[in-house]
Amino acid sequence: MTNTSELIDATPSAALLIESIRDIGYSLETAIADLVDNSISAGAKNINIFLINDDNKNPFLSVEDDGEGMTEDELLSAMRLGSKDPNTVRKKDDLGRFGLGLKTASFSQCRKLTVESNKSGKSTSMTWDLDLVKEKNSWVVRKNYPEENKLGTRIIWEKIDRTNLEINSVYTNLILNNIREHLSLVFHRFIDGISSSKKVNISINGNLLESYNPFNENNLATIKSEKRFYTYKGGNIKIQSYILPSRLKIDHEEWRKYEGEGGYAKNQGFYVYRANRLIIKGTWFGLLKKSEFTKLCRVRIDIDNDLDTDWKIDVKKSKASPPKQIRDFLGEFMASVEIQGKKVYFRVPQKSKDDGMPIWQKVSKDSKSFDCTSSSAAAEFSLTLYFVEILS
Repeated sequence: MTNTSELIDATPSAALLIESIRDIGYSLETAIADLVDNSISAGAKNINIFLINDDNKNPFLSVEDDGEGMTEDELLSAMRLGSKDPNTVRKKDDLGRFGLGLKTASFSQCRKLTVESNKSGKSTSMTWDLDLVKEKNSWVVRKNYPEENKLGTRIIWEKIDRTNLEINSVYTNLILNNIREHLSLVFHRFIDGISSSKKVNISINGNLLESYNPFNENNLATIKSEKRFYTYKGGNIKIQSYILPSRLKIDHEEWRKYEGEGGYAKNQGFYVYRANRLIIKGTWFGLLKKSEFTKLCRVRIDIDNDLDTDWKIDVKKSKASPPKQIRDFLGEFMASVEIQGKKVYFRVPQKSKDDGMPIWQKVSKDSKSFDCTSSSAAAEFSLTLYFVEILS
Protein backbone atom coordinates (compact mmCIF):
# COMPACT_ATOMS: atom_id res chain seq x y z
CA MET A 1 0.00 0.00 0.00
CA THR A 2 1.42 3.35 -1.02
CA ASN A 3 1.59 6.40 1.24
CA THR A 4 1.63 8.86 -1.61
CA SER A 5 -1.49 10.56 -2.90
CA GLU A 6 -2.62 13.43 -5.04
CA LEU A 7 -5.66 15.69 -5.01
CA ILE A 8 -7.97 15.56 -8.00
CA ASP A 9 -10.47 18.27 -8.83
CA ALA A 10 -14.01 16.87 -8.38
CA THR A 11 -15.93 20.10 -8.93
CA PRO A 12 -19.48 19.11 -9.91
CA SER A 13 -21.01 20.13 -13.19
CA ALA A 14 -22.94 23.36 -12.63
CA ALA A 15 -25.39 22.50 -15.42
CA LEU A 16 -26.26 19.13 -13.85
CA LEU A 17 -26.15 20.00 -10.15
CA ILE A 18 -28.33 23.09 -10.50
CA GLU A 19 -31.10 20.90 -11.92
CA SER A 20 -30.78 18.43 -9.04
CA ILE A 21 -30.99 21.23 -6.49
CA ARG A 22 -34.45 22.04 -7.84
CA ASP A 23 -35.84 18.78 -6.47
CA ILE A 24 -35.16 19.15 -2.75
CA GLY A 25 -38.90 18.91 -2.12
CA TYR A 26 -40.41 22.36 -1.68
CA SER A 27 -44.06 23.00 -2.32
CA LEU A 28 -45.03 26.43 -3.63
CA GLU A 29 -46.27 27.38 -0.15
CA THR A 30 -43.11 26.32 1.69
CA ALA A 31 -40.93 28.01 -0.93
CA ILE A 32 -42.67 31.36 -0.47
CA ALA A 33 -42.52 30.94 3.31
CA ASP A 34 -38.73 30.63 2.99
CA LEU A 35 -38.61 34.00 1.24
CA VAL A 36 -40.75 35.54 3.99
CA ASP A 37 -38.22 34.17 6.52
CA ASN A 38 -35.50 36.26 4.89
CA SER A 39 -37.63 39.39 5.02
CA ILE A 40 -38.44 38.94 8.71
CA SER A 41 -34.79 38.25 9.55
CA ALA A 42 -33.93 41.51 7.74
CA GLY A 43 -36.20 43.42 10.12
CA ALA A 44 -39.07 44.00 7.69
CA LYS A 45 -42.34 45.33 9.10
CA ASN A 46 -44.24 45.09 5.82
CA ILE A 47 -43.99 42.23 3.31
CA ASN A 48 -45.96 42.44 0.07
CA ILE A 49 -46.34 39.39 -2.16
CA PHE A 50 -47.59 39.72 -5.73
CA LEU A 51 -48.48 36.92 -8.12
CA ILE A 52 -49.46 38.62 -11.36
CA ASN A 53 -48.74 38.66 -15.10
CA ASP A 54 -45.83 40.56 -16.58
CA ASP A 55 -46.11 42.70 -19.72
CA ASN A 56 -45.89 39.56 -21.87
CA LYS A 57 -48.78 37.86 -19.99
CA ASN A 58 -46.39 35.47 -18.29
CA PRO A 59 -46.89 34.88 -14.55
CA PHE A 60 -44.25 36.15 -12.17
CA LEU A 61 -44.01 36.42 -8.41
CA SER A 62 -42.39 39.13 -6.34
CA VAL A 63 -41.82 39.48 -2.61
CA GLU A 64 -41.10 43.04 -1.52
CA ASP A 65 -40.11 44.15 1.98
CA ASP A 66 -38.99 47.25 3.87
CA GLY A 67 -36.15 45.52 5.71
CA GLU A 68 -32.61 46.78 6.10
CA GLY A 69 -31.53 45.78 2.58
CA MET A 70 -28.12 44.62 1.33
CA THR A 71 -25.00 46.14 -0.13
CA GLU A 72 -23.55 44.71 -3.35
CA ASP A 73 -21.10 42.50 -1.43
CA GLU A 74 -23.84 41.30 0.89
CA LEU A 75 -26.12 40.51 -2.03
CA LEU A 76 -23.41 38.55 -3.84
CA SER A 77 -22.87 36.53 -0.67
CA ALA A 78 -26.62 35.92 -0.37
CA MET A 79 -26.77 34.73 -3.99
CA ARG A 80 -24.08 32.09 -3.40
CA LEU A 81 -25.24 28.60 -2.49
CA GLY A 82 -24.23 27.78 1.08
CA SER A 83 -23.60 31.42 1.88
CA LYS A 84 -23.58 30.85 5.67
CA ASP A 85 -21.91 28.35 7.97
CA PRO A 86 -24.76 26.35 9.57
CA ASN A 87 -22.65 25.94 12.71
CA THR A 88 -22.35 29.69 13.29
CA VAL A 89 -24.19 31.00 16.35
CA ARG A 90 -27.17 33.02 15.11
CA LYS A 91 -29.19 35.83 16.58
CA LYS A 92 -32.18 34.52 18.52
CA ASP A 93 -34.60 35.93 15.94
CA ASP A 94 -32.69 34.72 12.86
CA LEU A 95 -34.95 32.40 10.87
CA GLY A 96 -32.17 31.16 8.58
CA ARG A 97 -29.60 28.43 9.08
CA PHE A 98 -27.94 26.95 5.99
CA GLY A 99 -27.57 29.92 3.64
CA LEU A 100 -29.53 27.96 1.04
CA GLY A 101 -33.17 28.93 1.47
CA LEU A 102 -33.37 31.86 -0.95
CA LYS A 103 -31.80 29.86 -3.76
CA THR A 104 -33.21 26.37 -3.19
CA ALA A 105 -36.73 27.70 -2.55
CA SER A 106 -36.62 29.86 -5.67
CA PHE A 107 -35.01 27.27 -7.97
CA SER A 108 -37.65 24.75 -6.90
CA GLN A 109 -40.30 26.92 -8.59
CA CYS A 110 -38.64 29.03 -11.28
CA ARG A 111 -35.67 29.19 -13.64
CA LYS A 112 -34.91 32.86 -13.20
CA LEU A 113 -34.34 34.57 -9.84
CA THR A 114 -33.64 38.28 -9.49
CA VAL A 115 -32.92 40.06 -6.22
CA GLU A 116 -33.00 43.86 -5.99
CA SER A 117 -31.95 45.57 -2.80
CA ASN A 118 -31.26 49.02 -1.45
CA LYS A 119 -29.17 49.88 1.58
CA SER A 120 -28.04 53.31 2.70
CA GLY A 121 -29.58 54.83 -0.44
CA LYS A 122 -27.63 52.67 -2.89
CA SER A 123 -29.34 50.03 -5.04
CA THR A 124 -27.94 46.74 -6.30
CA SER A 125 -29.37 43.81 -8.26
CA MET A 126 -28.29 40.35 -9.42
CA THR A 127 -29.93 37.50 -11.35
CA TRP A 128 -29.62 33.74 -11.40
CA ASP A 129 -30.74 32.41 -14.79
CA LEU A 130 -30.63 28.61 -14.83
CA ASP A 131 -30.67 28.53 -18.61
CA LEU A 132 -27.52 30.65 -18.63
CA VAL A 133 -25.88 28.38 -16.02
CA LYS A 134 -26.72 25.40 -18.21
CA GLU A 135 -25.36 27.10 -21.33
CA LYS A 136 -22.10 28.18 -19.67
CA ASN A 137 -21.90 25.16 -17.32
CA SER A 138 -20.64 27.62 -14.76
CA TRP A 139 -21.88 29.16 -11.48
CA VAL A 140 -22.45 32.62 -12.88
CA VAL A 141 -24.89 35.33 -11.86
CA ARG A 142 -25.70 38.42 -13.86
CA LYS A 143 -25.08 41.82 -12.28
CA ASN A 144 -27.80 44.33 -13.11
CA TYR A 145 -27.74 48.10 -12.96
CA PRO A 146 -31.09 49.12 -11.48
CA GLU A 147 -32.46 52.57 -10.91
CA GLU A 148 -32.47 53.78 -7.34
CA ASN A 149 -35.17 51.86 -5.48
CA LYS A 150 -36.78 52.37 -2.11
CA LEU A 151 -35.13 50.85 0.93
CA GLY A 152 -35.55 47.13 1.38
CA THR A 153 -35.38 44.07 -0.86
CA ARG A 154 -37.42 42.72 -3.74
CA ILE A 155 -37.24 39.08 -4.85
CA ILE A 156 -38.58 38.26 -8.32
CA TRP A 157 -39.40 34.86 -9.79
CA GLU A 158 -39.62 34.55 -13.58
CA LYS A 159 -39.85 31.50 -15.84
CA ILE A 160 -42.07 29.79 -13.26
CA ASP A 161 -42.23 26.25 -14.61
CA ARG A 162 -43.07 23.94 -11.69
CA THR A 163 -46.65 25.14 -11.24
CA ASN A 164 -49.08 25.70 -14.08
CA LEU A 165 -50.14 29.24 -13.24
CA GLU A 166 -52.70 31.10 -15.28
CA ILE A 167 -53.57 34.33 -13.52
CA ASN A 168 -57.25 34.71 -12.54
CA SER A 169 -58.03 31.08 -13.33
CA VAL A 170 -59.94 28.96 -10.83
CA TYR A 171 -56.88 26.75 -10.31
CA THR A 172 -54.56 29.70 -9.61
CA ASN A 173 -57.07 31.25 -7.21
CA LEU A 174 -57.07 27.98 -5.28
CA ILE A 175 -53.28 28.10 -5.18
CA LEU A 176 -53.40 31.66 -3.85
CA ASN A 177 -55.82 30.55 -1.15
CA ASN A 178 -53.45 27.73 -0.14
CA ILE A 179 -50.59 30.24 0.11
CA ARG A 180 -52.72 32.55 2.27
CA GLU A 181 -53.69 29.76 4.63
CA HIS A 182 -50.12 28.48 4.91
CA LEU A 183 -48.56 31.86 5.65
CA SER A 184 -51.38 32.83 8.03
CA LEU A 185 -50.58 29.75 10.11
CA VAL A 186 -46.78 29.60 9.85
CA PHE A 187 -46.31 33.29 10.72
CA HIS A 188 -49.38 33.86 12.90
CA ARG A 189 -47.32 34.97 15.90
CA PHE A 190 -45.54 37.60 13.80
CA ILE A 191 -48.80 38.82 12.26
CA ASP A 192 -50.31 39.20 15.74
CA GLY A 193 -47.12 40.64 17.22
CA ILE A 194 -47.54 38.49 20.33
CA SER A 195 -44.95 37.01 22.66
CA SER A 196 -41.47 38.26 21.77
CA SER A 197 -42.30 38.43 18.07
CA LYS A 198 -42.20 41.71 16.22
CA LYS A 199 -45.42 42.58 14.41
CA VAL A 200 -45.23 42.06 10.67
CA ASN A 201 -47.82 42.92 8.03
CA ILE A 202 -47.99 40.38 5.19
CA SER A 203 -50.18 40.92 2.14
CA ILE A 204 -50.87 38.97 -1.05
CA ASN A 205 -51.91 40.97 -4.12
CA GLY A 206 -52.81 43.85 -1.82
CA ASN A 207 -54.93 41.81 0.62
CA LEU A 208 -53.62 41.84 4.19
CA LEU A 209 -53.37 38.42 5.82
CA GLU A 210 -55.15 37.63 9.07
CA SER A 211 -53.38 35.33 11.49
CA TYR A 212 -54.58 31.80 12.08
CA ASN A 213 -53.87 30.69 15.65
CA PRO A 214 -54.46 26.91 15.71
CA PHE A 215 -55.05 26.85 19.47
CA ASN A 216 -58.21 29.00 19.58
CA GLU A 217 -56.79 30.72 22.64
CA ASN A 218 -59.44 33.45 22.83
CA ASN A 219 -62.31 31.02 23.46
CA LEU A 220 -63.01 30.62 27.17
CA ALA A 221 -63.88 26.95 26.61
CA THR A 222 -60.33 26.18 25.46
CA ILE A 223 -58.43 24.45 28.27
CA LYS A 224 -54.84 25.67 28.57
CA SER A 225 -52.23 24.07 30.77
CA GLU A 226 -49.56 25.98 32.61
CA LYS A 227 -46.39 26.50 30.61
CA ARG A 228 -43.77 23.88 31.29
CA PHE A 229 -40.06 24.52 30.86
CA TYR A 230 -37.53 21.82 30.09
CA THR A 231 -33.85 22.67 30.32
CA TYR A 232 -31.81 21.24 27.49
CA LYS A 233 -28.20 22.14 26.68
CA GLY A 234 -28.37 25.33 28.69
CA GLY A 235 -31.61 26.58 27.14
CA ASN A 236 -35.30 26.25 27.90
CA ILE A 237 -37.83 24.42 25.76
CA LYS A 238 -41.33 25.76 26.43
CA ILE A 239 -44.32 23.41 26.30
CA GLN A 240 -48.02 24.20 26.70
CA SER A 241 -51.05 22.05 25.93
CA TYR A 242 -54.46 23.10 24.64
CA ILE A 243 -57.70 21.16 24.64
CA LEU A 244 -59.95 22.81 22.06
CA PRO A 245 -63.69 23.25 22.77
CA SER A 246 -66.01 20.35 21.97
CA ARG A 247 -68.50 20.64 19.13
CA LEU A 248 -71.38 21.67 21.39
CA LYS A 249 -69.43 24.52 23.01
CA ILE A 250 -68.95 26.58 19.84
CA ASP A 251 -70.96 27.44 16.76
CA HIS A 252 -70.57 25.70 13.41
CA GLU A 253 -68.46 28.46 11.84
CA GLU A 254 -65.92 28.48 14.67
CA TRP A 255 -65.79 24.68 14.73
CA ARG A 256 -64.99 24.58 11.01
CA LYS A 257 -62.43 27.36 11.28
CA TYR A 258 -60.26 25.61 13.84
CA GLU A 259 -60.48 22.07 12.52
CA GLY A 260 -57.94 22.93 9.81
CA GLU A 261 -57.38 21.16 6.52
CA GLY A 262 -58.10 17.48 6.99
CA GLY A 263 -60.12 17.92 10.19
CA TYR A 264 -59.45 17.78 13.93
CA ALA A 265 -58.23 14.19 13.97
CA LYS A 266 -55.49 14.96 11.44
CA ASN A 267 -54.40 18.22 13.08
CA GLN A 268 -54.08 16.97 16.65
CA GLY A 269 -50.54 16.76 17.97
CA PHE A 270 -47.44 18.83 18.57
CA TYR A 271 -46.89 22.22 16.93
CA VAL A 272 -43.18 23.05 16.99
CA TYR A 273 -42.09 26.69 16.75
CA ARG A 274 -38.53 27.76 16.08
CA ALA A 275 -37.92 31.42 16.96
CA ASN A 276 -41.72 31.89 16.90
CA ARG A 277 -42.01 30.50 13.36
CA LEU A 278 -44.03 27.29 12.93
CA ILE A 279 -41.86 24.42 11.67
CA ILE A 280 -44.06 21.32 11.90
CA LYS A 281 -47.62 20.65 13.01
CA GLY A 282 -50.06 17.84 13.70
CA THR A 283 -47.71 15.04 14.76
CA TRP A 284 -47.25 13.09 17.98
CA PHE A 285 -43.71 12.01 16.93
CA GLY A 286 -44.82 8.42 17.46
CA LEU A 287 -45.42 9.04 21.19
CA LEU A 288 -49.20 8.78 20.89
CA LYS A 289 -51.44 7.25 18.28
CA LYS A 290 -53.84 9.68 16.67
CA SER A 291 -57.39 8.80 17.59
CA GLU A 292 -60.87 10.25 17.53
CA PHE A 293 -60.78 10.57 21.33
CA THR A 294 -57.72 12.89 21.37
CA LYS A 295 -58.61 14.93 18.30
CA LEU A 296 -59.08 18.12 20.35
CA CYS A 297 -55.53 17.96 21.81
CA ARG A 298 -52.82 20.28 20.51
CA VAL A 299 -49.48 21.00 22.17
CA ARG A 300 -47.23 23.98 21.44
CA ILE A 301 -43.46 23.57 21.72
CA ASP A 302 -41.06 26.51 21.45
CA ILE A 303 -37.38 25.91 20.70
CA ASP A 304 -34.50 28.26 20.01
CA ASN A 305 -32.66 28.28 16.69
CA ASP A 306 -29.47 26.96 18.33
CA LEU A 307 -31.15 23.55 18.69
CA ASP A 308 -31.58 23.00 14.93
CA THR A 309 -29.13 20.12 14.77
CA ASP A 310 -30.62 18.34 17.80
CA TRP A 311 -34.12 18.65 16.36
CA LYS A 312 -33.00 17.70 12.84
CA ILE A 313 -34.47 20.85 11.27
CA ASP A 314 -34.26 20.46 7.49
CA VAL A 315 -33.38 23.05 4.84
CA LYS A 316 -37.06 23.66 4.02
CA LYS A 317 -37.84 24.23 7.72
CA SER A 318 -40.79 21.89 7.40
CA LYS A 319 -39.52 18.84 9.30
CA ALA A 320 -38.30 18.28 12.85
CA SER A 321 -37.69 15.40 15.25
CA PRO A 322 -36.94 15.76 18.98
CA PRO A 323 -33.84 14.15 20.49
CA LYS A 324 -34.37 11.11 22.76
CA GLN A 325 -33.98 13.03 26.01
CA ILE A 326 -36.77 15.40 25.02
CA ARG A 327 -38.92 12.60 23.60
CA ASP A 328 -38.88 10.93 27.01
CA PHE A 329 -40.05 14.12 28.68
CA LEU A 330 -42.76 14.68 26.08
CA GLY A 331 -44.00 11.13 26.60
CA GLU A 332 -44.52 11.83 30.32
CA PHE A 333 -46.13 15.19 29.58
CA MET A 334 -48.60 13.63 27.15
CA ALA A 335 -50.09 11.26 29.71
CA SER A 336 -52.10 14.01 31.42
CA VAL A 337 -52.93 15.71 28.11
CA GLU A 338 -54.42 12.51 26.73
CA ILE A 339 -56.61 12.04 29.81
CA GLN A 340 -57.84 15.65 29.70
CA GLY A 341 -58.53 15.45 25.98
CA LYS A 342 -60.63 12.32 26.35
CA LYS A 343 -62.62 13.91 29.18
CA VAL A 344 -63.54 16.85 26.97
CA TYR A 345 -64.33 14.57 24.05
CA PHE A 346 -66.67 12.33 26.04
CA ARG A 347 -67.92 15.23 28.22
CA VAL A 348 -68.51 12.96 31.23
CA PRO A 349 -71.86 13.93 32.84
CA GLN A 350 -71.59 15.67 36.20
CA LYS A 351 -74.05 15.34 39.08
CA SER A 352 -75.91 18.55 39.87
CA LYS A 353 -78.24 19.69 42.62
CA ASP A 354 -81.95 20.17 42.15
CA ASP A 355 -84.42 20.93 44.92
CA GLY A 356 -87.09 18.73 43.38
CA MET A 357 -84.98 15.66 42.76
CA PRO A 358 -82.45 13.64 44.80
CA ILE A 359 -78.88 14.48 43.79
CA TRP A 360 -78.15 10.88 42.73
CA GLN A 361 -81.10 10.90 40.36
CA LYS A 362 -80.07 13.88 38.27
CA VAL A 363 -77.19 14.47 35.88
CA SER A 364 -76.48 17.45 33.66
CA LYS A 365 -74.84 17.69 30.27
CA ASP A 366 -74.26 20.85 28.25
CA SER A 367 -76.74 22.80 30.43
CA LYS A 368 -79.45 20.17 29.92
CA SER A 369 -80.81 18.02 32.78
CA PHE A 370 -81.85 14.37 32.57
CA ASP A 371 -83.79 12.32 35.11
CA CYS A 372 -82.11 8.94 35.36
CA THR A 373 -84.33 7.42 38.04
CA SER A 374 -85.70 4.87 35.60
CA SER A 375 -83.86 2.36 33.46
CA SER A 376 -85.58 3.63 30.31
CA ALA A 377 -84.55 7.22 31.02
CA ALA A 378 -80.99 6.13 31.68
CA ALA A 379 -80.92 4.19 28.43
CA GLU A 380 -82.31 7.16 26.53
CA PHE A 381 -79.66 9.44 28.02
CA SER A 382 -76.85 7.02 27.11
CA LEU A 383 -78.18 6.75 23.57
CA THR A 384 -78.32 10.55 23.32
CA LEU A 385 -74.67 10.79 24.39
CA TYR A 386 -73.70 8.20 21.82
CA PHE A 387 -75.33 9.96 18.88
CA VAL A 388 -74.07 13.39 19.98
CA GLU A 389 -70.49 12.12 19.93
CA ILE A 390 -70.95 10.46 16.53
CA LEU A 391 -72.36 13.64 15.04
CA SER A 392 -69.60 15.79 16.51
